[in-house]
Amino acid sequence: MPSVQLVIITYRDIFHWSARKRENIESGADEKSALVRLSEADLKGLGIVDGAEVMLSNDAGSVIVRAELDPDCPQGLGYMPVSRYSNELISYGINEAKLPNFKRIEVSVEPTGGEVKKGRKRQSSRKGTTDKIQPLHVYQMLPGTDCKVCGCGTCMAYAFALIGREKVLADCPDLQKEEFKESLEFLQGYFGEIAGEVAETGLLIDKEKCFGCGDCAIVCKKAITSLVHSGSVVQRDDVPPVLEIINGVVEITNWGSCKRTMNPPEYCRLCEDKCTSGALEIVR
Repeated sequence: MPSVQLVIITYRDIFHWSARKRENIESGADEKSALVRLSEADLKGLGIVDGAEVMLSNDAGSVIVRAELDPDCPQGLGYMPVSRYSNELISYGINEAKLPNFKRIEVSVEPTGGEVKKGRKRQSSRKGTTDKIQPLHVYQMLPGTDCKVCGCGTCMAYAFALIGREKVLADCPDLQKEEFKESLEFLQGYFGEIAGEVAETGLLIDKEKCFGCGDCAIVCKKAITSLVHSGSVVQRDDVPPVLEIINGVVEITNWGSCKRTMNPPEYCRLCEDKCTSGALEIVR
């Protein structure tokens, strides 16, 4: 199957979801944004015609969208509207001290052999700590009204609070409306409706993924023996372990021992980094 390497340039257009919400523009923005505009040469290189279905892939993830001919598009480039589809291709981890690369996204493009009416997301190829939903992804699915009913100042702040499990989906009344049904169902599948212990600790444990190897507990037990003060490492008084393996899965037994609870906190992520199954996720 032929494939080409492209650089995707993202742009905003009138059908972007936020524009539709604020200006009452017609519905169907999600369908209209599931596309990539390509040059005639690249369409020929892929062996496809205008309107055919293609899969765009890179290390961040994969999406299937509609390919449209754009006579003004240079060969080797592709134009995509800013949407949840283009966001799937953005390589960005919340632990990285850099901005996401919105404008020059390198992808591999190949035909799927069909026509598409609406974009379909493929399962992300990212593993471990990079396989997290990002605040921007959540924000794109929210109403975007900044109504503050949820208790947050903006919808972006609410997106961060959802990821930190400090808020639940029911806190947003507009999200419960029929027009956001698809977004709500997706977010429910990811977040559920429970904050509880995660809201207190910021550590999410997926017990379906954990197989009780104990690596996280071992590295954590070693890490909590020392603290960094004014650039110097100092030994800490003995404290009980944060994590223990109980009945074959990891459990939080003494969150107060975690260095993230110190004043000032020390933002250790060793337990998450050591987890090979992706069962641990520090959400804030």
